[in-house]
Amino acid sequence: MTSFASLVPVAVPMDATAALWVGSIDAADSRRYAAFVDPLYHRHLGPGTSGLVHVAADQVTAAGDRRPRGLALAMLASDGFEIVSLGAQDDTDGRVRQALLQALARRCAAAGRPQGLYYATYDADDVLTPGLLQGCGWRGPAVERLVVRATTAAMLALPFLGAHGQPREGYAVVPWTVVDAAQRADLTADLAALPPLQRRNIDPAGYEARALPALSLALLRGGRVVAWHLPCRIGLDTLSWTCSAVRPGHEGAVAILLLWRLALQRQQALGIRRLAFTCDLFQDRFARFICRRLPPAIERLSLFARFDLPPVLTCQGNR
Repeated sequence: MTSFASLVPVAVPMDATAALWVGSIDAADSRRYAAFVDPLYHRHLGPGTSGLVHVAADQVTAAGDRRPRGLALAMLASDGFEIVSLGAQDDTDGRVRQALLQALARRCAAAGRPQGLYYATYDADDVLTPGLLQGCGWRGPAVERLVVRATTAAMLALPFLGAHGQPREGYAVVPWTVVDAAQRADLTADLAALPPLQRRNIDPAGYEARALPALSLALLRGGRVVAWHLPCRIGLDTLSWTCSAVRPGHEGAVAILLLWRLALQRQQALGIRRLAFTCDLFQDRFARFICRRLPPAIERLSLFARFDLPPVLTCQGNR
Protein backbone atom coordinates (compact mmCIF):
# COMPACT_ATOMS: atom_id res chain seq x y z
CA MET A 1 0.00 0.00 0.00
CA THR A 2 1.32 3.43 -0.93
CA SER A 3 1.46 6.23 1.64
CA PHE A 4 2.45 9.69 0.44
CA ALA A 5 4.16 12.02 2.84
CA SER A 6 4.07 15.40 1.13
CA LEU A 7 2.66 17.52 -1.66
CA VAL A 8 5.18 19.65 -3.53
CA PRO A 9 3.90 22.26 -6.05
CA VAL A 10 5.94 22.23 -9.27
CA ALA A 11 5.58 23.69 -12.74
CA VAL A 12 4.53 21.03 -15.24
CA PRO A 13 4.26 22.15 -18.90
CA MET A 14 1.66 19.48 -19.75
CA ASP A 15 -0.71 20.42 -16.94
CA ALA A 16 -0.37 23.58 -14.87
CA THR A 17 -2.67 22.13 -12.19
CA ALA A 18 -0.48 19.08 -11.57
CA ALA A 19 1.38 18.59 -8.30
CA LEU A 20 4.12 16.27 -7.14
CA TRP A 21 3.38 13.79 -4.37
CA VAL A 22 6.42 12.28 -2.65
CA GLY A 23 6.50 9.60 0.02
CA SER A 24 7.33 6.07 1.08
CA ILE A 25 6.00 3.09 -0.83
CA ASP A 26 5.95 -0.61 -0.12
CA ALA A 27 8.68 -2.67 -1.77
CA ALA A 28 6.01 -4.59 -3.67
CA ASP A 29 4.95 -1.37 -5.44
CA SER A 30 8.45 -0.31 -6.46
CA ARG A 31 8.57 -2.11 -9.80
CA ARG A 32 6.30 0.59 -11.22
CA TYR A 33 9.33 2.88 -10.97
CA ALA A 34 11.89 0.61 -12.67
CA ALA A 35 12.45 3.21 -15.42
CA PHE A 36 14.22 5.44 -12.87
CA VAL A 37 16.62 2.74 -11.67
CA ASP A 38 19.72 1.47 -13.43
CA PRO A 39 19.12 -2.13 -14.56
CA LEU A 40 22.04 -3.13 -12.37
CA TYR A 41 19.88 -2.28 -9.34
CA HIS A 42 16.58 -3.78 -10.47
CA ARG A 43 17.22 -6.53 -7.93
CA HIS A 44 16.30 -3.93 -5.29
CA LEU A 45 12.75 -3.66 -6.61
CA GLY A 46 9.65 -5.69 -5.90
CA PRO A 47 8.62 -8.11 -3.14
CA GLY A 48 11.44 -9.36 -0.94
CA THR A 49 13.33 -6.04 -0.91
CA SER A 50 11.65 -4.62 2.19
CA GLY A 51 15.06 -4.19 3.85
CA LEU A 52 15.45 -1.04 1.75
CA VAL A 53 13.71 2.31 2.09
CA HIS A 54 11.67 3.05 -1.05
CA VAL A 55 10.59 6.65 -1.64
CA ALA A 56 8.69 7.53 -4.83
CA ALA A 57 7.46 10.63 -6.63
CA ASP A 58 4.19 10.74 -8.60
CA GLN A 59 2.78 13.54 -10.73
CA VAL A 60 -0.87 14.02 -9.73
CA THR A 61 -3.31 16.04 -11.81
CA ALA A 62 -6.49 17.76 -10.62
CA ALA A 63 -8.38 14.80 -12.05
CA GLY A 64 -6.47 12.46 -9.75
CA ASP A 65 -4.39 10.80 -12.47
CA ARG A 66 -0.93 9.66 -11.37
CA ARG A 67 2.24 9.35 -13.38
CA PRO A 68 5.49 8.02 -11.86
CA ARG A 69 8.18 10.73 -11.82
CA GLY A 70 11.03 9.32 -9.73
CA LEU A 71 12.34 6.88 -7.17
CA ALA A 72 14.98 6.91 -4.43
CA LEU A 73 16.31 3.82 -2.70
CA ALA A 74 18.35 3.68 0.50
CA MET A 75 19.95 0.85 2.43
CA LEU A 76 19.95 1.12 6.21
CA ALA A 77 23.11 0.27 8.17
CA SER A 78 24.00 0.32 11.84
CA ASP A 79 25.59 3.76 11.58
CA GLY A 80 23.33 5.44 9.02
CA PHE A 81 21.99 4.95 5.50
CA GLU A 82 23.41 4.82 1.98
CA ILE A 83 21.53 5.92 -1.11
CA VAL A 84 21.51 3.09 -3.61
CA SER A 85 19.68 4.87 -6.42
CA LEU A 86 18.22 8.32 -7.12
CA GLY A 87 16.45 9.00 -10.40
CA ALA A 88 13.70 11.17 -11.85
CA GLN A 89 12.08 12.04 -15.16
CA ASP A 90 11.60 15.54 -16.65
CA ASP A 91 13.71 16.98 -13.84
CA THR A 92 15.94 19.56 -15.50
CA ASP A 93 15.76 21.85 -12.47
CA GLY A 94 16.38 19.03 -9.96
CA ARG A 95 13.23 19.68 -7.91
CA VAL A 96 11.95 16.11 -8.11
CA ARG A 97 15.25 14.64 -6.99
CA GLN A 98 15.54 17.19 -4.20
CA ALA A 99 12.03 16.34 -2.99
CA LEU A 100 13.00 12.67 -3.03
CA LEU A 101 16.17 13.45 -1.06
CA GLN A 102 14.20 15.34 1.56
CA ALA A 103 11.63 12.58 2.01
CA LEU A 104 14.30 9.87 2.04
CA ALA A 105 16.36 11.66 4.70
CA ARG A 106 13.28 12.20 6.87
CA ARG A 107 12.29 8.55 6.60
CA CYS A 108 15.79 7.32 7.49
CA ALA A 109 16.06 9.80 10.38
CA ALA A 110 12.74 8.51 11.71
CA ALA A 111 14.26 5.01 11.62
CA GLY A 112 17.17 6.25 13.76
CA ARG A 113 19.59 6.60 10.84
CA PRO A 114 20.04 10.36 10.23
CA GLN A 115 23.58 10.09 8.83
CA GLY A 116 23.75 9.52 5.07
CA LEU A 117 26.23 8.42 2.40
CA TYR A 118 25.83 8.69 -1.36
CA TYR A 119 28.24 7.74 -4.14
CA ALA A 120 26.99 9.64 -7.18
CA THR A 121 28.11 9.48 -10.81
CA TYR A 122 27.34 12.60 -12.84
CA ASP A 123 28.64 14.38 -15.93
CA ALA A 124 31.74 16.50 -15.42
CA ASP A 125 29.90 19.62 -16.62
CA ASP A 126 26.83 18.94 -14.45
CA VAL A 127 26.62 21.56 -11.70
CA LEU A 128 23.00 20.76 -10.86
CA THR A 129 23.57 17.37 -9.24
CA PRO A 130 26.14 18.50 -6.65
CA GLY A 131 24.16 21.70 -6.17
CA LEU A 132 20.90 19.99 -5.29
CA LEU A 133 22.69 17.66 -2.86
CA GLN A 134 24.46 20.57 -1.21
CA GLY A 135 21.13 22.39 -1.03
CA CYS A 136 19.84 19.50 1.07
CA GLY A 137 22.76 19.70 3.50
CA TRP A 138 24.94 17.01 1.90
CA ARG A 139 28.68 17.67 2.07
CA GLY A 140 30.80 17.10 -1.01
CA PRO A 141 31.60 16.32 -3.68
CA ALA A 142 34.74 14.36 -2.86
CA VAL A 143 35.61 13.16 -6.37
CA GLU A 144 37.23 9.73 -6.31
CA ARG A 145 37.42 8.67 -9.96
CA LEU A 146 36.78 9.58 -13.57
CA VAL A 147 34.39 7.55 -15.72
CA VAL A 148 35.22 7.78 -19.43
CA ARG A 149 33.01 6.73 -22.34
CA ALA A 150 34.32 6.85 -25.90
CA THR A 151 33.66 5.40 -29.33
CA THR A 152 35.96 2.90 -31.00
CA ALA A 153 36.17 4.98 -34.18
CA ALA A 154 37.09 8.19 -32.33
CA MET A 155 39.78 6.40 -30.33
CA LEU A 156 41.32 4.94 -33.49
CA ALA A 157 41.33 8.43 -35.02
CA LEU A 158 43.61 9.81 -32.28
CA PRO A 159 46.80 10.84 -34.16
CA PHE A 160 49.25 9.69 -31.49
CA LEU A 161 47.97 6.10 -31.60
CA GLY A 162 49.33 5.80 -35.14
CA ALA A 163 52.87 5.96 -33.79
CA HIS A 164 52.35 2.70 -31.90
CA GLY A 165 52.05 0.14 -34.67
CA GLN A 166 54.79 -2.30 -33.68
CA PRO A 167 56.39 -3.32 -30.37
CA ARG A 168 59.79 -1.87 -29.65
CA GLU A 169 62.84 -4.09 -29.74
CA GLY A 170 62.85 -6.49 -26.84
CA TYR A 171 59.04 -6.38 -26.42
CA ALA A 172 56.40 -8.79 -27.67
CA VAL A 173 52.60 -8.71 -27.77
CA VAL A 174 50.88 -12.01 -27.00
CA PRO A 175 47.29 -13.12 -26.29
CA TRP A 176 46.60 -13.09 -22.55
CA THR A 177 45.62 -16.74 -22.79
CA VAL A 178 49.25 -17.78 -23.46
CA VAL A 179 50.59 -16.09 -20.32
CA ASP A 180 51.70 -19.08 -18.23
CA ALA A 181 51.42 -19.78 -14.51
CA ALA A 182 55.00 -18.64 -13.77
CA GLN A 183 54.48 -15.31 -15.55
CA ARG A 184 51.21 -14.76 -13.70
CA ALA A 185 52.77 -15.56 -10.35
CA ASP A 186 55.60 -13.13 -11.11
CA LEU A 187 53.09 -10.37 -11.88
CA THR A 188 50.92 -11.22 -8.88
CA ALA A 189 53.88 -10.76 -6.56
CA ASP A 190 54.26 -7.14 -7.70
CA LEU A 191 50.53 -6.44 -7.58
CA ALA A 192 50.24 -7.93 -4.09
CA ALA A 193 52.57 -5.20 -2.80
CA LEU A 194 49.99 -2.54 -3.73
CA PRO A 195 47.27 -1.44 -1.30
CA PRO A 196 43.99 -3.26 -2.05
CA LEU A 197 42.35 -0.02 -3.24
CA GLN A 198 45.05 0.47 -5.87
CA ARG A 199 45.03 -3.16 -6.95
CA ARG A 200 41.29 -3.80 -7.29
CA ASN A 201 40.72 -2.44 -10.80
CA ILE A 202 43.92 -3.57 -12.48
CA ASP A 203 44.52 -7.11 -11.19
CA PRO A 204 43.94 -9.48 -14.14
CA ALA A 205 42.92 -12.25 -11.74
CA GLY A 206 39.65 -10.43 -11.10
CA TYR A 207 38.84 -9.96 -14.79
CA GLU A 208 40.17 -12.81 -16.93
CA ALA A 209 37.19 -15.11 -16.31
CA ARG A 210 34.87 -12.63 -18.07
CA ALA A 211 37.32 -10.92 -20.43
CA LEU A 212 37.00 -11.41 -24.18
CA PRO A 213 39.87 -13.74 -25.18
CA ALA A 214 40.12 -12.34 -28.71
CA LEU A 215 40.80 -8.83 -27.36
CA SER A 216 42.80 -9.66 -24.22
CA LEU A 217 46.48 -8.92 -24.69
CA ALA A 218 49.75 -8.85 -22.76
CA LEU A 219 52.97 -6.98 -23.46
CA LEU A 220 56.08 -8.98 -22.53
CA ARG A 221 59.67 -7.93 -22.03
CA GLY A 222 62.24 -10.57 -21.28
CA GLY A 223 59.42 -13.02 -20.68
CA ARG A 224 57.82 -10.84 -17.98
CA VAL A 225 54.38 -9.25 -18.26
CA VAL A 226 54.87 -5.47 -18.25
CA ALA A 227 51.41 -4.39 -19.47
CA TRP A 228 48.01 -5.97 -20.04
CA HIS A 229 44.59 -5.20 -21.50
CA LEU A 230 41.58 -7.33 -20.53
CA PRO A 231 38.31 -5.83 -21.85
CA CYS A 232 34.97 -7.18 -20.62
CA ARG A 233 31.60 -6.84 -22.29
CA ILE A 234 29.17 -4.61 -20.34
CA GLY A 235 26.58 -4.23 -23.08
CA LEU A 236 25.80 -5.42 -26.59
CA ASP A 237 27.74 -2.49 -27.99
CA THR A 238 30.15 -1.59 -25.18
CA LEU A 239 33.28 -2.98 -23.55
CA SER A 240 34.78 -2.09 -20.18
CA TRP A 241 38.45 -1.18 -20.45
CA THR A 242 39.02 -0.74 -16.73
CA CYS A 243 41.52 -3.61 -16.44
CA SER A 244 44.16 -2.04 -18.67
CA ALA A 245 47.42 -1.20 -16.95
CA VAL A 246 51.20 -1.08 -16.83
CA ARG A 247 53.12 -3.11 -14.27
CA PRO A 248 53.96 -1.16 -11.09
CA GLY A 249 57.39 0.43 -11.37
CA HIS A 250 57.34 0.47 -15.19
CA GLU A 251 54.89 3.32 -15.78
CA GLY A 252 57.45 5.73 -17.19
CA ALA A 253 59.17 3.22 -19.46
CA VAL A 254 56.36 1.11 -20.96
CA ALA A 255 53.70 2.43 -23.34
CA ILE A 256 50.39 0.58 -23.24
CA LEU A 257 49.17 2.38 -26.37
CA LEU A 258 50.31 -0.46 -28.59
CA LEU A 259 47.90 -2.80 -26.82
CA TRP A 260 45.18 -0.19 -27.08
CA ARG A 261 45.61 0.20 -30.83
CA LEU A 262 45.57 -3.54 -31.47
CA ALA A 263 42.56 -4.04 -29.21
CA LEU A 264 40.70 -1.16 -30.89
CA GLN A 265 41.32 -2.58 -34.34
CA ARG A 266 40.01 -5.98 -33.27
CA GLN A 267 37.10 -4.42 -31.41
CA GLN A 268 36.10 -2.48 -34.51
CA ALA A 269 36.31 -5.64 -36.62
CA LEU A 270 33.86 -7.28 -34.20
CA GLY A 271 31.45 -4.36 -34.57
CA ILE A 272 31.72 -3.25 -30.92
CA ARG A 273 31.39 0.51 -31.22
CA ARG A 274 31.92 1.81 -27.69
CA LEU A 275 34.14 1.48 -24.64
CA ALA A 276 34.14 2.74 -21.08
CA PHE A 277 36.64 2.74 -18.25
CA THR A 278 37.28 4.23 -14.84
CA CYS A 279 40.37 5.97 -13.52
CA ASP A 280 40.89 6.50 -9.79
CA LEU A 281 42.34 9.93 -9.08
CA PHE A 282 45.31 8.38 -7.28
CA GLN A 283 46.31 7.12 -10.75
CA ASP A 284 47.58 10.62 -11.36
CA ARG A 285 49.64 9.81 -14.47
CA PHE A 286 46.64 8.14 -16.12
CA ALA A 287 44.26 10.91 -15.02
CA ARG A 288 46.52 13.55 -16.59
CA PHE A 289 46.70 11.50 -19.79
CA ILE A 290 42.90 11.33 -19.98
CA CYS A 291 42.49 15.08 -19.48
CA ARG A 292 45.27 16.11 -21.86
CA ARG A 293 45.24 13.55 -24.67
CA LEU A 294 41.84 11.87 -24.85
CA PRO A 295 39.28 14.74 -25.06
CA PRO A 296 38.86 14.44 -28.87
CA ALA A 297 37.71 10.85 -28.41
CA ILE A 298 35.65 11.21 -25.24
CA GLU A 299 31.92 10.88 -25.80
CA ARG A 300 31.06 11.43 -22.13
CA LEU A 301 33.19 12.20 -19.08
CA SER A 302 31.64 11.61 -15.67
CA LEU A 303 32.75 12.05 -12.09
CA PHE A 304 32.28 9.46 -9.36
CA ALA A 305 32.07 11.33 -6.06
CA ARG A 306 31.16 10.82 -2.43
CA PHE A 307 28.60 12.97 -0.58
CA ASP A 308 27.91 12.80 3.16
CA LEU A 309 24.86 13.93 5.10
CA PRO A 310 25.68 14.95 8.69
CA PRO A 311 23.48 13.55 11.47
CA VAL A 312 21.52 16.83 11.69
CA LEU A 313 19.29 17.22 8.64
CA THR A 314 19.83 20.68 7.14
CA CYS A 315 17.71 20.59 3.97
CA GLN A 316 15.60 23.74 3.69
CA GLY A 317 13.76 22.70 0.54
CA ASN A 318 14.28 26.10 -1.02
CA ARG A 319 15.66 25.24 -4.43
